[in-house]
Amino acid sequence: MPLRARIPIFLGLFLFLWLTVTASALAGTLTASLLSHASSGPPVQRYRACLFLGETVLNDTSLNALRARIPHEPSLANRVCLRYVLAKRSQESKANRAFVMTYPADSNIRLLWKRQEQAGYPLGIAPPPERYLAQRAYTSSKALRKLVAGLEYADGAHRESLIELISRIYLQHPGRVVDAARAARIPIAAIKQHAGAMKCHE
Repeated sequence: MPLRARIPIFLGLFLFLWLTVTASALAGTLTASLLSHASSGPPVQRYRACLFLGETVLNDTSLNALRARIPHEPSLANRVCLRYVLAKRSQESKANRAFVMTYPADSNIRLLWKRQEQAGYPLGIAPPPERYLAQRAYTSSKALRKLVAGLEYADGAHRESLIELISRIYLQHPGRVVDAARAARIPIAAIKQHAGAMKCHE
C-alpha cells in the first residue's frame, strides 16, 4: 500500500488512541472528584456524590478509597450508601454481606429515606441502596427480612415503593416473602393484593 494511502489510516488510529486516552483521563478525574465529595462536605453533598459513584465504573484504587472511607463516615444513611456502592461495583461476597449487615431493619431506615429526599429525589422513588437490597433479597433471606421489616416504618409514597419491590419478589418466591413477613410480624395482605394486580397486568 502506498505511503499516501496509509496516512488516513495512521491519522485515524492516532485520533482513536487520543480520544481513548482523553476519555480515560476525564473519567479518572470525575471519579476522583466524586470520591472527594463523598468523603467531605455537608452530609447531603456526600450522599449525592455517593449515588453518582454507584453509576460509575470504579478501579481497584477507587474501591480501596471507599473501603478506607466507610469506617470514618459518621452518617448512617451515607454509610449505607457507601456500602451499597462498594458491593455493587466490586461484586465481592464480603462486600455484599457487609452491605446487608449495615442496612437498618429498624426505625433508622427513615434516615435513609430522609436523606434521599434531602438530596432532591422525588417521593416514591426508592433509594438506590434499597433497590439493591431488593436485588439481594431474591437470594438472601437476611436481605429479604430487612426489606420487609421496613414496611413497619414506611408510609405514603415510601410504603408504596417498598410494597412494589417486595411484591416483585413475592411473584417469584411467595413462600419466602410470607416467612419473612411473619418473622417481622408484618401483615402480608397488601403485598399479596399488589402482587395480584401486577400479575393481572402482565
